[in-house]
Amino acid sequence: MKVVKIDSEVILKRAGVHCKLGPKVCKDCKEAGKETYFLLYKIEECKTPYMQHPHYSRSIGDQLINLCDSSVIKKFKTEKEAKDYAKKNNVNFV
Repeated sequence: MKVVKIDSEVILKRAGVHCKLGPKVCKDCKEAGKETYFLLYKIEECKTPYMQHPHYSRSIGDQLINLCDSSVIKKFKTEKEAKDYAKKNNVNFV
């Protein structure tokens, strides 16, 4: 089981998004979803479900964490770049 602590950092793979409709309904979302990238997040508690910033829950191991898009610290274009950063900075790569 991988434990992710509040106020730690994690790198996650994400697909591009266009809007809230998603790729099944929106052709622009379908096109954006072809692009993948890696984001370095600062794991923070989303204080309220009614935040102005987009947020979502993600399961890491047996643990469910809340992520806020406002918590993105850095964007990596390649998996190698993200893994190198994770190894150098002792960051979880999921």
